[in-house]
Amino acid sequence: MGIPRLKRYLEPLAERAGIPPCELVIDGPALAYHILGCCMKGVRSRTPHDQPSNEQLGQTAVAWLDQIQACGLSVSAIYFDGFLPEWKHEERINRLLKLSQNLRVYYEDCPAGIPTESPSTKRAYSWGAFSKGTLTKTPPPPPFLVPAIIDALCNSARYASLTTVKPGEADVFCAGHVREHGGTVLTSDSDLLVYDLGSDSSVIFFSDIEINTASDVLTALSFRPSDICKRLSIKSANGLRRLAFEIVLDCHQTLEQAAERTRREAGTQSFPRDYSKFLEQYFTPVTASITENLSLDPRMSELVLQCIYKPTEQAANNSELAMHLPFLLDSPLRTSAWEASKPIRQLVYGLVVSLKERQRGPSPSVSEYRRLQTPTRGTRIDVPHPASVFEQQVAAFLDVLSRIGSSVSDQMIIWTIVAIHQDILLALHQGKTNPLSLELLRQGAVGTLNDHSWDFLHFLAQVQATYYSLRMLRQSVDFTTNRGGSLSDTMAKLGLQISTLPQLADFPSAKTFAGLLDTVKEAGGLSCLAALSSDYKGIVRQIEAIQAPPQDPIQEKYKAPKRKINTEHGWRAGTSPRNPFGVLPVSE
Repeated sequence: MGIPRLKRYLEPLAERAGIPPCELVIDGPALAYHILGCCMKGVRSRTPHDQPSNEQLGQTAVAWLDQIQACGLSVSAIYFDGFLPEWKHEERINRLLKLSQNLRVYYEDCPAGIPTESPSTKRAYSWGAFSKGTLTKTPPPPPFLVPAIIDALCNSARYASLTTVKPGEADVFCAGHVREHGGTVLTSDSDLLVYDLGSDSSVIFFSDIEINTASDVLTALSFRPSDICKRLSIKSANGLRRLAFEIVLDCHQTLEQAAERTRREAGTQSFPRDYSKFLEQYFTPVTASITENLSLDPRMSELVLQCIYKPTEQAANNSELAMHLPFLLDSPLRTSAWEASKPIRQLVYGLVVSLKERQRGPSPSVSEYRRLQTPTRGTRIDVPHPASVFEQQVAAFLDVLSRIGSSVSDQMIIWTIVAIHQDILLALHQGKTNPLSLELLRQGAVGTLNDHSWDFLHFLAQVQATYYSLRMLRQSVDFTTNRGGSLSDTMAKLGLQISTLPQLADFPSAKTFAGLLDTVKEAGGLSCLAALSSDYKGIVRQIEAIQAPPQDPIQEKYKAPKRKINTEHGWRAGTSPRNPFGVLPVSE
């Protein structure tokens, strides 16, 4: 993010020195990606098994901030994005397309499964991670990078009160903070150089920080906009904004050429409309009209604010909501890993939309943005309507959770069974006779499970999607009650059921998922799944085969039921399953 090459232009005018004791205002998203870089420092493997866990990301973030303060700096605020302007939609789609293309390239490079080699030593947080460097070729970033770090900070006695998901872009609030109170912004976004920071504030970039390990003194390039303007002989009031605009017009000119054009206002006079549009994001940034901390993940915050606190009348009348889901490492050859858990998110959208309806706005639809091959309007998700239909779906899901909870006591297993059950329903709807989840459980039972296969990674992504969809549901319930909204008795009971969902630090990962699947069998999960699937004899037979696997898997090779109409199996391929939660349709 930021203005291309602006930082490089201004580096000769920045001062490298020890960072004196000061108040730091931290750009949260930039912090998250810096922490990822710290964790991946020196890791050459390209496997998700070697990516940091959500827990490690959070622990590293807290350790990094602790050491910053031990060096004499004081963290006064950490701001995260909670609402992005509509004009950034195209940029976000392009980024999603690039992630999707990179995933396909990664898949094509190892279609038979990801590499098995990995570093022999366990990574730990160290100050060496401050050194400059880039990540080696890796899978997509951890999908829950930002909320995992927010969780860790909010659970820290030291940083909880300093961490806020704001109703706008983080850089807007970083700039406003130092403009009012003074201090230094720590970021990776060169846009911060263009905001009005006040006369005594400065900007430091994560990539420029170095440490003298002998003295615990931090050094960095310090960009002080007021000093830079003086050295370039341009007006301090708006000089850097005009300079940045000149660089946007021609990024190949020299700094002196850009400064000379700035002094005579060449670009701003030649392209006044473009300059006005350029300034809008810095002088009139889009933020939602709300002041309190919503205590939501950034993506949930954005959904809620779109629905209820649209900042303009035109946006408020827009009946389509956008949900940019975390990008998962799933198989490009399969349906998106988000598809199976869509019924849960329909409950989320139904609850959030009900808040909008209380404000007499139009009933919106939701477009989800997942893995993409071409620019689209996203995957349209029907919001349960009217209220009676929504209540039926809530009751159906509550029934499933109650049946699972009465059979299994381990909380992690309960949510994993929910994900397996959803995979079975999706497979039945698509006319498949051998759900991926049951195939992996079978492999685990006979000792042939390959945790580097794409099937394993894809189902892991499905389970992660289910866990995160449940997290979205829990947050939407909490948000409604915290703001004085009323819940039906059924929804209140559902909220109580999902209140035990683990935090992101305990979500399944590539390192833990194989063991979790083993525990499903040991904890009675298979019997529970058989009871949930009692209407589908073919599925029950597969589960029974997993419960009592053949002694010799080579001689007694498992055979899935044939894909055909068979009354013995109790269902017809391609028809929607008659499951208690099957009332929620699943589109292909």
